[in-house]
Amino acid sequence: MPITVHQRRPAFEAVQYQPGVNCAEVGEFIGHEVHPPGQCDPSGVLEIPPSGGTTTARPGDWLLRARSGELLICAAEVFDLMYEPA
Repeated sequence: MPITVHQRRPAFEAVQYQPGVNCAEVGEFIGHEVHPPGQCDPSGVLEIPPSGGTTTARPGDWLLRARSGELLICAAEVFDLMYEPA
């Protein structure tokens, strides 16, 4: 079988989870409030109930929205190696 070259699919929306900094923005991105008002804990994890079951984002993780609308989580270290702004 010949060697082939591949690339990632087209652009997607993403926001980095930074508790205590952008809770309202992340809440809007995922479609529900992140923490009760005034209680956005800077060390807190974020439970996201996607279609396949609840998953957890940690501070610094990137939340990605696929073209299908599915929410995905990517560790900051991986995101920084694999992606750049479009």
